[in-house]
Amino acid sequence: MLNRSLSVWAARGGHGATTIAGALAVIMNLPLFSHDPAAADWVWPGIWVPLNPHEAQVFDAGTTWKARLAADPRLETIAVLRGPCSLGALTLTKCSNQFDHLIVLREPGRSLRREDIEAVIGVAVVAEVAVTARVARLADAGLLTGRVADLVEFSELKDWALGRWPREIADAS
Repeated sequence: MLNRSLSVWAARGGHGATTIAGALAVIMNLPLFSHDPAAADWVWPGIWVPLNPHEAQVFDAGTTWKARLAADPRLETIAVLRGPCSLGALTLTKCSNQFDHLIVLREPGRSLRREDIEAVIGVAVVAEVAVTARVARLADAGLLTGRVADLVEFSELKDWALGRWPREIADAS
């Protein structure tokens, strides 16, 4: 049950915190707040809102070092690892006790498997999202908001979110 906001942060810059935060906001019908409003509004037009600590939101917190400085125990935290990249995995091993869930943005041709990441970081991967040209084109065009719930690339993320917080999502619809 979602009784607090979600904080989504990435292992390193460019690892996809904004993409995953926006996707979760759309899937869960929650507002999105971002450390970088211009980027969030570019990729996710129409769902970015100012921070409201009194309502459940998805918070795009940026990179791990920024998120750790602003850690708030009221937030359920999600780390994002793109690649999976070994340097990003190393970064997450240093703070694995500070996040609740791990999502991987899977690039084609990468050798690290889900099991490898889980063994190194010590946290289960709750969902993988395929990095594809289609998703990149939709993000660049600002069209991802209306299509994310229907894209196969986000199906595992959607299934996880709907399975984890079904009541809140049903109540929001």
